[in-house]
Amino acid sequence: MKYIKSVERIFWPVGQGAFYSEKLKFDDGKEFNIVYDCGSNNKKALEKSIDNFNSKTIDILFISHFHNDHISGIEKLLQKSEIKMIIIPYLLKEEVIIEVSNDLVHSNYESIKFLNYCYYNQLKNYEYLQNYTFNEKTIEKLNNIKIIKKYPDNDEENLKEYFFEEGIDFYELIEKNEVYAKKPLKINISQSSNRSSKNTILWVYSLYNHKSKEYYSKISSKLKEKDIDILKPENYKENIDKIIDVYKEFFKNLNDSSMFLYSGFEEICKYSNYYSLRYFKYFDNCCCYCRDTNVFGCLYTGDANLKKVKIDIIYKIYLDKIITFQIPHHGSIHSFDKEVIDKLKYTKNWVVSYGIKNRYRHPHKKLLEIFLRKGIRIIPVNNNSVYFAEYNNLYKEIIKKRYHDE
Repeated sequence: MKYIKSVERIFWPVGQGAFYSEKLKFDDGKEFNIVYDCGSNNKKALEKSIDNFNSKTIDILFISHFHNDHISGIEKLLQKSEIKMIIIPYLLKEEVIIEVSNDLVHSNYESIKFLNYCYYNQLKNYEYLQNYTFNEKTIEKLNNIKIIKKYPDNDEENLKEYFFEEGIDFYELIEKNEVYAKKPLKINISQSSNRSSKNTILWVYSLYNHKSKEYYSKISSKLKEKDIDILKPENYKENIDKIIDVYKEFFKNLNDSSMFLYSGFEEICKYSNYYSLRYFKYFDNCCCYCRDTNVFGCLYTGDANLKKVKIDIIYKIYLDKIITFQIPHHGSIHSFDKEVIDKLKYTKNWVVSYGIKNRYRHPHKKLLEIFLRKGIRIIPVNNNSVYFAEYNNLYKEIIKKRYHDE
């Protein structure tokens, strides 16, 4: 393959959750597909979106963090598509137990199943938790997938400058060990999988894994105050009620940890890289508009807290290449930093995923007012609307929005 013919980006209508997909189409007919998160509190909307997802193969599934509304659809997604690689945040044993305990508090059993598989060695002696596991068919599929655990990258106190290095080719990464300690992680999609040839990088996926150290340490300290040692499996079940009380106290701080993903060109694209391609058939009942652009990147944020992550430093080399930005945590005002708007001068599409009439009242009224004062209209993705963008030649971005009934 010599160049990318088109890029398709979809923010699926799953309600209070996250399910985002991208498809790269190359000149030789090959494709490269990724998914960023797959979960929702609205099971019906999530299953409908997965049913409409049309990629038989997913090259990489990125998981931002382990909350139910971001991973509850993984088992169904496995039934629909063959997944080659899953990249998840790396957790220490105590952190795994903390995440699982949080899921127990909120009856998020799909999340427990996924953690039980990915961190089996840390959880296998917790007999109480082994009641929540995937079925044999799902486990068999997961056994054939490369799962990579990405170490946290953050040291915000000392962060002055941050660089994504040369990166690693996807076909080389798939042969690496399951824990990737080198930071940061940049995955290159190159012209050829032949390492002996001189390759041109066509597209990159650059990750930054932010871990909320403060949250984990507070939870751990509070548990110790109550004489609860969650690292002792034999004491876990009898302390469940006490653990639940601790979690309720710290619930508001749960969403700071998240793995960011930049997807796009490393350089501003050149006119010679693209050929024209006919537009996809329009969705039924949609509106469509075109925009001249040579910026194609997207920054996915999961449920990160932008007040605690210096994205202008971390993603400095990509700031002028980001046209689409996923507003974190479903539009929570507590997770948003209004200064980000001025730092992302080339960003035109501010997308927020949320559930209609969700109990958190996302997106927050104050967040909407911030964008309104800037003259920016947020693109909503909820139970009834989907965001679709296709870049099918060098200079046009085709954006389609569809509205449908449940």
